[in-house]
Amino acid sequence: MAVTVLSPAGDARALDDYISSHAAKDAGEAHGFGTRVEYVSTRGNTSPETFVADVIRNQQAHGKSDLKHTTWHMVISWSNEEAAIDDEVAGAECHRVSMAIAERAFPGRMVKGVTQRDNGRWEGEGADRQWVPGKWHTHVQIAHVSERSAEVSFAGKGGVVRTRRYRAGRAVDGSMRNIARVRAITDEVVLEKLGYDNRAYVRACRPTAEVTREDVSQRVRVGYSTHDQIRERLDAAVAGSRDWDEYVAHAATDDIEVKTHGKSGASYAWRDDEGTEHKARARKLGNAYTRAGVEERQLGHGGHAGVTASARTKPIDDAAAVRHPEYAGATFEDAMRERLDALVDDPAVSSRVDLAVGMAERGVALGGDEAAVMTPQGRVACAPEHLGGEYTLVRVMGRSEREKEKERINDNRSADRGDARRGSEGSTAARRAAQSAQRLRALEHIERLQRDERSASTDRGPGRDRGSTARDVGADGRGAGAGARGGQERPSPERETGRSVPGGKGLVSSLERAAVRRRAEPGRGRDGDHGYGD
Repeated sequence: MAVTVLSPAGDARALDDYISSHAAKDAGEAHGFGTRVEYVSTRGNTSPETFVADVIRNQQAHGKSDLKHTTWHMVISWSNEEAAIDDEVAGAECHRVSMAIAERAFPGRMVKGVTQRDNGRWEGEGADRQWVPGKWHTHVQIAHVSERSAEVSFAGKGGVVRTRRYRAGRAVDGSMRNIARVRAITDEVVLEKLGYDNRAYVRACRPTAEVTREDVSQRVRVGYSTHDQIRERLDAAVAGSRDWDEYVAHAATDDIEVKTHGKSGASYAWRDDEGTEHKARARKLGNAYTRAGVEERQLGHGGHAGVTASARTKPIDDAAAVRHPEYAGATFEDAMRERLDALVDDPAVSSRVDLAVGMAERGVALGGDEAAVMTPQGRVACAPEHLGGEYTLVRVMGRSEREKEKERINDNRSADRGDARRGSEGSTAARRAAQSAQRLRALEHIERLQRDERSASTDRGPGRDRGSTARDVGADGRGAGAGARGGQERPSPERETGRSVPGGKGLVSSLERAAVRRRAEPGRGRDGDHGYGD
């Protein structure tokens, strides 16, 4: 009977590594096969070695890099009656049929299938200990975003088949990932390829599948329980895995469906040897089977990723098993602090939105009840108080805002100093401009006086010479006798101080000459002088 389980892959790279690169689970066992991968193939524009990189490239090409999921994980298991564990031809046929199921259920998407048979295990204790052979099973990893457009058929109520066209770049939606639809396709392909009714075969192998709840309750009361059996199978899954995704994949190969609820919740669904279906929450099986309990046990044998805050009772630096060479001599908490400090000091981070974006870019997260960092081996989380009081979300945001406020204050102070310097330079220039304007007005006044002097000389005519004028001036007792001695000018204060005056004439001497000319004019004596006299 082909049993199909489907769930989203938490970490596409970790899942790909688990199904392709890990050592065989039965390595070293005399009854085991010692080979991890028996058959592998892909569909779409990809190869087994580059599958995850190609899926991510396709997501980026369609602008879907921010989606929650990257790939989906489907497991198809075959009973030993359908495919003998030591029959390699039967294993190859299982692989071929599994890939056909994936192509029909998820057309237009890149798919990678890996068929294995290394899940044999020891059961029992002491004299009852015996080797239970594994089963042929195929891990199918499916791209979340389609590579090309395709038509998908759905069987609705009453057997009515509906066809929906999905364009390239569409993500897996609720209709496509419906497990009832996928299992119906499994039955169709098995009937076409292998020639038998898988649905009827499953029911035939489980004659007591219709056991009532009352029957189950009665068995519990008399001491009968399937929990011990499922715990043993889950313990094997814990021992054979290093993180939560590997644990889910390992359990799926043993026909146990593990469902994740939120960040830390989990539940299980399985069938017992009599074919009765059971469901239970993780805490009902015991704390060791919650997500936190599983990851805590994985740390004991070298597990490394997915450590949740609830599973941590002490700082991570005391758990040497989770250290990575990249942080040799340091702890994951140190890596978180370093990245958060870099964000606070980053000048490009000027708001809380920038801070959130920067955290995502640097692979660090900080919330009210959890702090996490992305490492080469996966996501590691701890309680925020392990980082110290300065690294709560509120305080980191406050530090970032204070740093930016200091930078703004310093920038404003620098700008103010520059404005003051420019203002001082401007006031100096203004004073110089005022002085230049004052000098210009004085020079214009001097030029007017010179023009008046030339006009007066022209009006007196040729009968009067400068000497006679000088003698007349000398008679009034003003001491301008220098003019009587040949019309020479008295040195002006400007010439005595060495200042340059246009035309070589000082302002004071020009004023005195103008006064002399006015007194010398006919009809203007001392008493009638209204000009520049005493």
